[in-house]
Amino acid sequence: MLYQNNVTECRRMANQVIDIKVRKSLKHKATMLQTIGMSYLFEDYEQGISHLYKAKKLYDEIADGKNGEIHSSINLHQIHWGKEPEDLKFDSEEPYDKHDIIYYLVKNKKVNEAKQLIESIDETRLSDRDLAFHFFSKGLVDRNLDFMYKSILQFKKIGNLFYIRLPLDELRKQGVNDLLLKTILT
Repeated sequence: MLYQNNVTECRRMANQVIDIKVRKSLKHKATMLQTIGMSYLFEDYEQGISHLYKAKKLYDEIADGKNGEIHSSINLHQIHWGKEPEDLKFDSEEPYDKHDIIYYLVKNKKVNEAKQLIESIDETRLSDRDLAFHFFSKGLVDRNLDFMYKSILQFKKIGNLFYIRLPLDELRKQGVNDLLLKTILT
């Protein structure tokens, strides 16, 4: 539901999973809290970060090695809302960590540093999901609309109509006609 950009239904269903009394693991609850948290990315910083920290607490309890994903979700949420991220992984080779740092650097007008970092990523080794975020990051760094369009195409390819809003919002900021953007999505 989140990837289909059906945020209301996503939250309803996730809360139902959280409310299940008999649960084999806390991982389901943590995943649902993370999903709800990310569903607020474009709406409400406080609601989103609150759910993400609850998810992180559960992931820390579980200690199943999935904390990389939650820290990246928290970073994305904080950076998007203009807050200082608490857990950027500058030594990581993971694409999602590098994309977090690039987004942070661009938001803080350190484009040359972001450009060096984006050039260190081997596009040929990225998953379709990481490639969508990569083109978004390249578009931010180069201020090149073509990369934003490529990002949109990648997000459409993987069926993610939620995060597709990142490049769409950037295109709007750069003055691209809203009717054209709606046409692209159909």
